Amino acid sequence: MSVKRNHGLKERISMRCLQLYAAVMCTLVVPATAHAKLSDWVKSVGEEIATSAPILVLILSTAGVLIGGGSWLSIILAKKNNRPVEWQWWGVGGGAVLLIFVPFVIAIAESFSGQSAEAAMKSVLG
Repeated sequence: MSVKRNHGLKERISMRCLQLYAAVMCTLVVPATAHAKLSDWVKSVGEEIATSAPILVLILSTAGVLIGGGSWLSIILAKKNNRPVEWQWWGVGGGAVLLIFVPFVIAIAESFSGQSAEAAMKSVLG
């Protein structure tokens, strides 16, 4: 029984050594991580968010359509089988919020700032 415990301990120690070795090698081999400043990271994160915002809006809108449509189908099937409608209205409402609210907020931000949402994100984040 003690042999199994020692074997597991050796595996954990060797895994820790491997993780430490990988962290040190990444820091030494890649000079960008060794000499990167926080301002560089924040600037790149701002650009990434500005680039991925339209994709995120598309994904959320698609999820809203799928949730709302699935809820409507569930309402129809529940009524057909003489069952009560329980959670389905929440799905319809949540789908509508996902479909309409996110682009609506971005449109309001564009109209208030007078510039495109992508330029507004870039000016705020970096």
